[in-house]
Amino acid sequence: MKPPELVRVFKGHTAPVSAAFFHPCMHQLVSGSHDGRLYVWHFKQQLRPFKFEGHKADVNDVSVAKDGSFFASASSDKTVALWLNNAKGSTQEYDLRNMQLSLSAANTYGRLRLSHSAVILFSFLQK
Repeated sequence: MKPPELVRVFKGHTAPVSAAFFHPCMHQLVSGSHDGRLYVWHFKQQLRPFKFEGHKADVNDVSVAKDGSFFASASSDKTVALWLNNAKGSTQEYDLRNMQLSLSAANTYGRLRLSHSAVILFSFLQK
């Protein structure tokens, strides 16, 4: 196996990235950060990322629906938001103060490393 190859660095968050999840079709990556924002990063460089704002505290986890049409985020503000995966980014928020929920899900589509305010994507595929 060859050593990992740097594929791309996505910059935009203003605080450490705390969660990331690949789109099931592998053409986008969703990331959440301690800045309370989420980004949907496109692997085609000519496409601008979608920025989602709404949480009032750190984003702790993200998960993408199997069909990629929406994603969920959990925050330290004790809310979970469901976001439509489009440029408008409409959302529905749920108050979790009296609920327990885990967004953790298998994310086996690739390898990534979370860094201070950036998501660094590596490819470990053999050529």
